Amino acid sequence: MTQAETPTATRRNYPIEPLPLALIGSGVGLLLVFLGFYLPFSPWGIDPDSKGLRLAGSLENWRKNSWFVVLVAGTLFGGLALMFASLQLLRDQERTNQTMRRAVYGFNAVLGTVLLLSVLGLVNLLAFTDPIDRVTGRVLTREFDWTQSGVYTLSPRTVSFLESLQEPVKVYFFAGLNERATRDVATLLSNFASTSKDFRWATVGFSKEAIRPFTKKYGVKDVSGGLLVVVGDEEGQYTHEFLTPEKLFRQEPDPRSRRGAKLVFTGENALLGTLTSLTQGQVTIYFTQGHGEPPLDPPPPMGGLARAPSLGTLRQRLTANRTRFEVKPLKLDAALTRIPDDASTVVIVGPSQPFGDHEVKVLRDYLNRKPEIGTDKSVKVSSGRLLALLGPVVSRGAGGARIEATGLESLLGEYGVRLGEERVQTVTGNDPLRIEVAVNPRSENPLNRAFNDLGTLPPGITWFPLQGVRVLNVAEDRQNEAGVQREPLLLASPGNTWAEKDLAREPSATARAIQTDASMRKLLSREPLTVGVAVSKRTEVAPARQPGMPPEEGQERPLMLVVGSSSWVTDESLRGPSGDLRFDLFSSALSW
Repeated sequence: MTQAETPTATRRNYPIEPLPLALIGSGVGLLLVFLGFYLPFSPWGIDPDSKGLRLAGSLENWRKNSWFVVLVAGTLFGGLALMFASLQLLRDQERTNQTMRRAVYGFNAVLGTVLLLSVLGLVNLLAFTDPIDRVTGRVLTREFDWTQSGVYTLSPRTVSFLESLQEPVKVYFFAGLNERATRDVATLLSNFASTSKDFRWATVGFSKEAIRPFTKKYGVKDVSGGLLVVVGDEEGQYTHEFLTPEKLFRQEPDPRSRRGAKLVFTGENALLGTLTSLTQGQVTIYFTQGHGEPPLDPPPPMGGLARAPSLGTLRQRLTANRTRFEVKPLKLDAALTRIPDDASTVVIVGPSQPFGDHEVKVLRDYLNRKPEIGTDKSVKVSSGRLLALLGPVVSRGAGGARIEATGLESLLGEYGVRLGEERVQTVTGNDPLRIEVAVNPRSENPLNRAFNDLGTLPPGITWFPLQGVRVLNVAEDRQNEAGVQREPLLLASPGNTWAEKDLAREPSATARAIQTDASMRKLLSREPLTVGVAVSKRTEVAPARQPGMPPEEGQERPLMLVVGSSSWVTDESLRGPSGDLRFDLFSSALSW
């Protein structure tokens, strides 16, 4: 090859020598990159209010310090961009200068790695944002519990409560427990925080200096191992309550232990009860009496005979660890002219005797009344809410067997709910009257999100075993002119259940006939049977906050929940794992 054929690099004509410019630009860019890494941990990266890192914590903290996020990102990526642009000045020398070639290629490799890590970090960050979290059904942000007992899994009623939080909650955990107990409490608080963005918690060291501010501000004294729960703005209006370790743990008999007892963690119920009391203020639930309903207090045993059903267990579990939660009996008779003003909810459980016209009128007035708020924002008169558990009461006479009337038919009919005269029966299991019921997965009700995990494959549906269930019917027009909306909320599964009209037939015999006789299988329902109906009312349209804007849409106020079964909240039915599940359903329905 001749000298003329030898390839040579083409040099560009720069007004200034490119090497000094490239060195200066690369040096400045490198300093900016180092500055970008230093800023988050510098004095400028410390939040003067929280004394924590501006870039630490959740996305809410990033939004609060958005200017600092932009500053750090601009410094870091601006420095990388400056280095990249500076090295481009030496591109024409990389083929002839080995040092330049190594510098350019090496920087490109470093820049590509940094950009790849930034993109991966951004993708992981976006996965925790609320829109993506909803689309994925919390698959990416959910903490999974692989223990056999599910000790680290929050109950559906807890999840439903946390998702409906309307004000900030801060919990301070004071050290002083052993390692295992500390781990249980910390895991619980982490699960609460991962479920609600309004829930935060922090650990406080066990020293006089660390405890003194809490003793002065909140009046707590012996804080070792306890939880201080603060609801609201700590610098403004707030309420608080302190949970002692005795409320977070209880001792149960254990023959395998040397001490004969074991320590059981009950922190979830204690914390949920405290949050309910603090967020809802004084909550008073009235249970009607006088129509054959189970009493609130269990009757004394009578000579070895089984105790009559009562709501004692339900009352105890509702009021446990809830200082502002009260359960009262309501004698609904001719002497009562008005439901008490403090009634947050009226509950009717399994009446065996019909309500009279006067009593129905009192309930109607209660459902129609509007709340009254005092000047101090306290509730003077609570709005009407009704939870009616109306299981089938079957009577037999000359005309055959039928379900007795409750006297509430006219009142429920005004809201588009009709009590059916059929009883739900099933061909599965040993008891044809034990029905598996689920929350309607197509419902917009919060109970659907609490008990059904539709974001998983396959979808997770929670089934509740209820004893003695009647069919409910919903009006075809799901919303009337007054803004009252009703929707089927609890459903019995199709394919293995049917609505029995002839209540004189023995249920087990009919179930066996369906299993053996193909012609009898036509009784089985092809559609889910409605056994629970939720009724709500759209409040009046609020005026626009700004002139020229359309009026704001009114909110939906829960009005009543009617369930065609009642025995599932009595003492015997609330025992064991199935009992816990039934209580979760009742408590969540009450919270709604």
